[in-house]
Amino acid sequence: MRLPFDGKIRITKLYGTPPPQGLHYATGKHSGMDMVGVDSKRVHAIARGVVTRSRYDKSGWGNYIVIRQQDGLFAIYCHLQERKVAEGAMIAEGQVLGVEGATGNVTGRHLHLELRKDYSNIYSTVNPADYLGIKNQLGVVEMANHKQEVSDWAREARDWVIAHKISDGTNPKEYATREEVWVMLENLARYME
Repeated sequence: MRLPFDGKIRITKLYGTPPPQGLHYATGKHSGMDMVGVDSKRVHAIARGVVTRSRYDKSGWGNYIVIRQQDGLFAIYCHLQERKVAEGAMIAEGQVLGVEGATGNVTGRHLHLELRKDYSNIYSTVNPADYLGIKNQLGVVEMANHKQEVSDWAREARDWVIAHKISDGTNPKEYATREEVWVMLENLARYME
């Protein structure tokens, strides 16, 4: 699991807070967490799964994407400027889903990230801060400070590639650039000589 932006993120509205004066929330509380990408506006999948919705809702979420994650939760990414994935697509953790925006019922650019146990039940939400392993407070969170643990199923392979100098094993939840792949392939070829 990872944060939805690279670099610094500003948390602007917490899960569970009451609505501002004059507004109404269906559940009586803010059902997700609002955040703004400081260093990047590209929104990434926090976990792998399948896109169940990639749509536009003019009166609410604007451009939004729903992913049924492998862990069974539904991650909802709202108010995107643009959507880069289609319904039915298999999504990798960290894959770019879209760009932070201000579509739908908003007062400014941000990402509303909501997690539900049951997509059709608005009362089945989960606190995104707890899920992401970050403090439930307003302010700045940085991807570099967010601990990236290698998955249990990949730990042995990670140790092997480090031991054989094919990769340094850093950033286990990030995509590799083509340059990094080239270097790893070259290192593997040298190992096999």
